[in-house]
Amino acid sequence: MMLNLPEELQGLDSTGWLVGGCVRDLLLGRNPMDYDIAVAGAPARIAKALARRTRGRIVELGKPGLALTRIVTPEFIIDLTPLNGPNIDTDLRHRDFTVNAIAYDLQAGRIIDPVGGRKALQQKVIRQVTDDAFKQDPVRLLRAFRMAAILNFNIANDTLMRIKHDAPLISRSAGERVHAELLKMISRPRVAGYIRQMVDAGFWDHLFPEMARMADCRQGRHHEYDVLEHTLQVFGHLETIIGQPPQTPVMQMLHRLITADAKKITLLKIAALMHDSGKPAARSIGSDGRIHFYGHEKKSTGIALNMCRRLKFSNQETTFVESIVRHHQRPLMLFKAENINALTRKGIARFCIRCGEYTPWVLLHAMADMRGKSAAPRAKLQSFNELVQRLLHVYFHEFSVQKNAPPLITGHDLIQDFNLKPSALFKTILNHIAELQIAGQIESREQALDRVRRYLVRHSP
Repeated sequence: MMLNLPEELQGLDSTGWLVGGCVRDLLLGRNPMDYDIAVAGAPARIAKALARRTRGRIVELGKPGLALTRIVTPEFIIDLTPLNGPNIDTDLRHRDFTVNAIAYDLQAGRIIDPVGGRKALQQKVIRQVTDDAFKQDPVRLLRAFRMAAILNFNIANDTLMRIKHDAPLISRSAGERVHAELLKMISRPRVAGYIRQMVDAGFWDHLFPEMARMADCRQGRHHEYDVLEHTLQVFGHLETIIGQPPQTPVMQMLHRLITADAKKITLLKIAALMHDSGKPAARSIGSDGRIHFYGHEKKSTGIALNMCRRLKFSNQETTFVESIVRHHQRPLMLFKAENINALTRKGIARFCIRCGEYTPWVLLHAMADMRGKSAAPRAKLQSFNELVQRLLHVYFHEFSVQKNAPPLITGHDLIQDFNLKPSALFKTILNHIAELQIAGQIESREQALDRVRRYLVRHSP
């Protein structure tokens, strides 16, 4: 069987085999951007030939014993590695999943498939090559779900049973590798079903030990589900909301914002998995018999930070996830205030200031969070969505505009006009003035200075 290869890879007079994902993708009718070639012996000769053919440059990567020769071309990347074993058959039997254990002999122009990879492609299943595949590399436990999500395949039942048995091994994997696999998986548009499959396979608690207590943590009367099921519901609703076409002008603005930054969509979905992780530790029962979770967002934030550190998230990634988890309750508080006619323009302004640039993302999460509580009355969901749209309107048309405009006053004014010394009070006062400005209660420097005088009188010792 001939594969539809780039011309530069056809008719090589050197012994080499296309292996792994590029063969899988070619058999599925996809166009790979990267090609992996296993070679017998040193790859120097074939590397030079390919570099001439592709007008590419050769780059040597890796450590001794783990050498990799890369050829960077204008169209694609070629990685050359020595065979893992004495022959191509042995090399393929050392690989992770059967769909990745197919080779193509570049010299003979034929498929080599010793473990049934093409059959797995036809059946659309992910199956480990050997019973000890996960022991050889525990990160493959997570990769099974990532591969299934990318290809929209099922995981074979025997592989799920092996994952359940070997799940504790994931703790041996380096955080950086788990982080990379997790983000690749979560970045796919529809992975809620695979997240649930992780739970059903008993893998969730080992991948996220910080969140192991969420299962069977019963919630109060406003929740139909326990904490874990609520989290899975929120994740699924979030994916649905993200994938829906926007129906209103303000939702179109939100849609443009989120689609411009796919990485933040992925991080928002991760934050959704963590947003209530602190509830089991915060759970209490009042004298009236009602269940409470006082301060759970603070505990959830701590758990999220610890998990991000363990999985080697970057500082920027960690800050984003932490900010969503920390502020996720605020839209609900505004909704409760509105229901008793206590929501003010100043309260909305304070919300935007507290959440800052994360405001649209917090609101996007809040819509999914509300849907994930229970089969809520349609009228309640409609009212909440209307509030979210009002808040988004304030953020896009007022807060963002004023945030980029020169402030009415600065710390310099506090020093010059009020003889104040720089301290934490500066931030409090300037945020107070910003709230009033966004709320439309002040418009000029003179009005801002007058409000500072009033503030200082009210809060003088």
